[in-house]
Amino acid sequence: MSATSKVTVKVDLTPIKKGVTECDAYVERNSLDQPESITVVIKGLDAAQINQLCKGTLVISDVFSNATLTGTFEDGNTFNAELAFIKRVSFGPAEAHLECYLGNAKQTSATTAQLRWWVFGLANYRIANGDVWTEVPPPTLPLKPEDVADLKESLKKYHRVVEGIEYTKEQIDAKYKDFKVTSGGKRLNRIALTFAAREWTLDDDLLGRWPNDDSKITESVHSGTLATEYRDGDAVETLQQAADDISDLLTLALGRDVKWIRLARETADGSISEVQDRRPGLLAFNQRRSALADNWEPNNVKRFLETGEKVLATDREWWTITIGLLTQVSSAKYLIVKCTLLNTLLDRITSKVNGEASVPEIDPKLNERLDRPWFRWLLHLLLTTLSSKWHRYRTDSLCDNVIKGWNAEPSFPDKVLRSCESLGIKAPSRSKLGFRHKIIHAGEFDKKLKTIEKKAEYLFGIEAIVLMLLVRTLGFDGYIYLQSSPPDHKKVSDF
Repeated sequence: MSATSKVTVKVDLTPIKKGVTECDAYVERNSLDQPESITVVIKGLDAAQINQLCKGTLVISDVFSNATLTGTFEDGNTFNAELAFIKRVSFGPAEAHLECYLGNAKQTSATTAQLRWWVFGLANYRIANGDVWTEVPPPTLPLKPEDVADLKESLKKYHRVVEGIEYTKEQIDAKYKDFKVTSGGKRLNRIALTFAAREWTLDDDLLGRWPNDDSKITESVHSGTLATEYRDGDAVETLQQAADDISDLLTLALGRDVKWIRLARETADGSISEVQDRRPGLLAFNQRRSALADNWEPNNVKRFLETGEKVLATDREWWTITIGLLTQVSSAKYLIVKCTLLNTLLDRITSKVNGEASVPEIDPKLNERLDRPWFRWLLHLLLTTLSSKWHRYRTDSLCDNVIKGWNAEPSFPDKVLRSCESLGIKAPSRSKLGFRHKIIHAGEFDKKLKTIEKKAEYLFGIEAIVLMLLVRTLGFDGYIYLQSSPPDHKKVSDF
C-alpha cells in the first residue's frame, strides 16, 4: 500500500514563463517505502501556460529548468530528488497537477545528534534463523490474549536456547504473571560478521512474521537491515561497494534477488539523520530458486559471506554478472530458458576455472599448417567431391573457425570435466553434457529428454554442477542444499 506525504518545493518554471515558484507537492511512496512519484501543484496559470502543458508529448525540460527538486516536509525534514519523467498532467481552476516519476531521492533531518550507524535497507532478504538474539520493539497497542501467548512462547524458547532451562507453560505463566511489556520479545534474527575490515550486523526484520507460503508474495519486499558503525572519515562509496558485495553473495546463497535499496545515517539516540533511496531493479520476492546456503546451522551464512569476500573482490565484475545470470534462472518461466541460462553459466564458469589455455589443444603448429595455400587448395578440392555446391568460403570457415577453434580451447564437455576434476567435483557424463548443443542452438530439448521428469532431472543436475563450481571457487566448506540431492542440506565435502 502506498503512502503520501506533503512537501513544499521550490521549482524553476522558466520554460512556461513562471520563474522560480514555491509549490505544494505530494510524495507518493511505493511498497518498499521509497519515494516513487511526486505531484507538483502549480497554481495561478493563465490560458497560454495551460495550453503549453497540454502538449501531446511533455518532457521535464518543457516545464522545469532543472531536473533536481528540493523541498521541505511538514516535519521540517528536507527532501531532494531527481525528476525522471512526467507521468501525467491534470487540471483544476487555473492550476495544473504534474505527476512526475522520481529517480534517486534523499531525505535529511535537522538533528545535530552524533552519528552512530550506517544502515542499509535490504530487499528480499529472508533467512531460516539468525545467530544472535535481538529484542523486538514493544507494541504500541494493548496486547491481545493471543499476542501475550506468542510473547510467552518466545520467552520460553529464549530461556531454553540461551540459558539451557526448559520451563513449562505453567512456570512461564507464573514467572511472568505481572509484567510490563517493555519489549516485544526476542527473536533469533541477526547475523554478525566481519566484512571489508569492519563489523556488520545483518537482520531479518520480518523473522517470525513471514507467511507459511511466501510464494504468494508477488512483489519485492523491504525486509532486512545491514548495519555497520559510523567512523570519522568513512567513504560512502566504499561502504556502498561493501553492501553491494554482501548483497551479491546473499543472492547466491539464498536464491533470491537481494539488493540494498536504502542507505540511512542513524544517530546515537536512534533518530535518522539522512536517508538516501535507490531503485536498482528487483525481481519479485517469489521469483527464486531453492536456497543454496541458508542459516540452517549456526554461522553458516556468516561463513559463506566471510569466505566469499576475498574471492569476489579479485574479480568483482565477473561475479556480479555471473550471479546476475543465475538470478535470471529463478525468474524464467520455461524450463528450456532455465536450461539455456544454466548452460551459458556452465560455459562461463568453466572458462574462469580453467583459465587461459597455455598450450594449444592439438598441436602448436597446427594453425600454421592450416594456413598453407597448397593445403587449403587440396582440402577444398577433396571437399568438392562431396558436392558440386561446396564453396570455398565453407572450406575457409572450416579451417579458420572450426579446426582452429578446436586447437584454441577444449570442447564444452572437456572444459566441464577438467573444471570438475580440478575442484574435486563429481563430473556429469559426456552424454548429459551433449544435450547442451540442441538447447543452446535450437532452443529445444533433446529427444531423450521427453518427459517432464527427465527434463527436471536434467535441470537440477546442470544447476548442481553450476552451484558446486561456484561454491568450490569461493572456497566455502559449510552446509549447502542442492535440488538434485534432496531432502536435506549437507556439508560441501559430502557431495
